[in-house]
Amino acid sequence: MSLLQKINDDAKEAMKAKESATLSTLRMLKAALKNKQIELMHELQEEEIVAVLRSQIKQLKDSLESFVQGKREDLATVAKQELTVLEKYLPAEMDETIMQKTIKDALTAASLTTKADMGKAMGVAMKAVAGKANGARVKVVVEAILTALVLLIVAMPVAQAAVFDLPANPFAWTVFIMRLLRIVMLFFGIGLRRSCLGVRQFFYYFYF
Repeated sequence: MSLLQKINDDAKEAMKAKESATLSTLRMLKAALKNKQIELMHELQEEEIVAVLRSQIKQLKDSLESFVQGKREDLATVAKQELTVLEKYLPAEMDETIMQKTIKDALTAASLTTKADMGKAMGVAMKAVAGKANGARVKVVVEAILTALVLLIVAMPVAQAAVFDLPANPFAWTVFIMRLLRIVMLFFGIGLRRSCLGVRQFFYYFYF
């Protein structure tokens, strides 16, 4: 059964059971899905439905935080109930290792290898995980992969110089050192801006 069909069926069941809170929440979700369908001008795919669902959940969490800060316990209680209804439709989060491989394979197949491809890469990656990982997790992995690929491309001439040029041409040592410094500077300029998870993933993709 598709996710959309499940949402529709649950809305019907909530109506029969006179569960007004659940029905109200599902009606708001269905309205958001309809608006997205009109915006995109096609039937929503599973990952697009999940994206709308995550957006609705994020809005509710933001509202809940405001209600708690404003000491509006009545509204906070309603928001929590709505979150409970919506969160059960989220797919199980993809395992980290599986997600990394899935995204790496998708980017490789799409020939996306540089930071300039970030926008396209995110689109490809989000489609690949099919809603089983949120955007923040996917972004960390995509950035780590693209950073590793950039460094690999830069490192290749250095390796060639070390193997072929240095023994025959002493001046090549200068080029070699400059290229090596370029790699180090690129790493410190790009890699260390990542979170700890991003740095770990960087080394994972660079070496494996």
